[in-house]
Amino acid sequence: MARSFFCGYLEVEVELTDEREQHIIDRHPGTLPDYEEQLAQTLADPDLIRSSDHDEKALLFSKWFSTIRTGRFLIVVVVSQTDLSRLFRTCHVKLKKKQTIIADQ
Repeated sequence: MARSFFCGYLEVEVELTDEREQHIIDRHPGTLPDYEEQLAQTLADPDLIRSSDHDEKALLFSKWFSTIRTGRFLIVVVVSQTDLSRLFRTCHVKLKKKQTIIADQ
């Protein structure tokens, strides 16, 4: 069953479908369900919001967590549609290539 997380920047609930959750589990092992609370925190209060180089409807929400391994950013990709925002994927990384910053919280 799909779940939702509040996104403070978009001021909407972002849907995490079963299919996307399985994608995250399969392609980004160790992210879900281990860091579900950090995912919610990243969407609610991100450190940084960037545009996507690959999809004009996608935004990348980033937040630093010292509790993820030895310290990592959790990056959550949200694709906005006309009446719905869907969580596309999430991952944790140390560094990410430079992208256009939309908002620096």
